[in-house]
Amino acid sequence: MKLFKVFIISLGTVATSCISLSCDKDVPENVATADEDFTNSSLFQVYNASIPSAATDPRKNYVYVHGSAVTGAAVAYGSFFPAVGPGAYTPSGSQAFLIKDTVPGSTQPQLSFTQDLQPTKHYTIFMYDTFNVIKQKAVETKIEIPNDTTSRVRFANFAYYPTATPGIDIFSKARNAYVVQNLLSTQVTEFIPYASAISDTLYVYEAGNPANKLDTLNGFAPTRLRSYTLIFRGRWRTNEAGSAVNPRVLASFPNN
Repeated sequence: MKLFKVFIISLGTVATSCISLSCDKDVPENVATADEDFTNSSLFQVYNASIPSAATDPRKNYVYVHGSAVTGAAVAYGSFFPAVGPGAYTPSGSQAFLIKDTVPGSTQPQLSFTQDLQPTKHYTIFMYDTFNVIKQKAVETKIEIPNDTTSRVRFANFAYYPTATPGIDIFSKARNAYVVQNLLSTQVTEFIPYASAISDTLYVYEAGNPANKLDTLNGFAPTRLRSYTLIFRGRWRTNEAGSAVNPRVLASFPNN
């Protein structure tokens, strides 16, 4: 008899628990959800073409937006942030940027500027000039995914010299034609269609003077559907101030 009472009480406990669990299902859980709506956001990249004070880059440049660091690692000379992907998301509108060298006693001025970012658009911020007179230029990165097997390429000229320099011409061996002519300092072109998966050699000349070859980029083979920036950076004259550190070079980086 006593065992039967225990069994009845146990059944009552289980029934109460089931009712409680059933009621709990109707109570919404307070769980944070990821915001996947980017209609009010913009994307940006940062490329560091500002000449450092030595052959290696002793600086540790970090990027801040409205006082918050957005770079997980320093953006060294000749590198870009983010290292992968189409860019970093930030709210659209007028955004306060700060780029600074965090090395104690740094002589690089802090680079503070405000940039108006339009919703869903991409931007590239180019750091240029030298470490002690650092400057920036932001341009829209108009990503277009082609409907064929091509890629997209644009060209930028951020080579440094203290006075005005001639523009540059870039000749494609694969195309047997110039892909850009008289590209002046700090200019950035629009994207053009470019054959993908074909190794190309590009020659950089002083504008209108093919006898003065400034650099050669070998083995440029863009991936289909991707967009790239080919940037001419470094010291315009490799023997500037009696030094050959950070010489002029044509380099590439992806935009998506």
